[in-house]
Amino acid sequence: MRSHIGGCDKLQQLVAKMPGSVYMNLGTMNLKQLSAEMQTALAKTQPGEPTDPFTSAAGIEIIVRCDKPVPKMSVIAIPTKDQVEQQLYEAQIEVQARRYLRDLRREADVETR
Repeated sequence: MRSHIGGCDKLQQLVAKMPGSVYMNLGTMNLKQLSAEMQTALAKTQPGEPTDPFTSAAGIEIIVRCDKPVPKMSVIAIPTKDQVEQQLYEAQIEVQARRYLRDLRREADVETR
């Protein structure tokens, strides 16, 4: 049965086709609320994967994790000291250039004929 489980989307229909099997949606649960057997089985899986079959008081169980995978964090490159100095230098030059052009416009005499 485990090999036929393709994910969470059609799990309920798959279980309905198998006599004697029961589908239960556990909803959102904290891992600490589950039994030790369930915790051990779920620790070996990734989101969307079924656990290996294990026995419990309810019988033979397979649990499918339907949680979403944790998004991977992208690594942000920290600029080097030289890069920061270059950015600050360019910003200062830009401010001086704007100031110079502003002063030129103020003092310019435009003659039109």
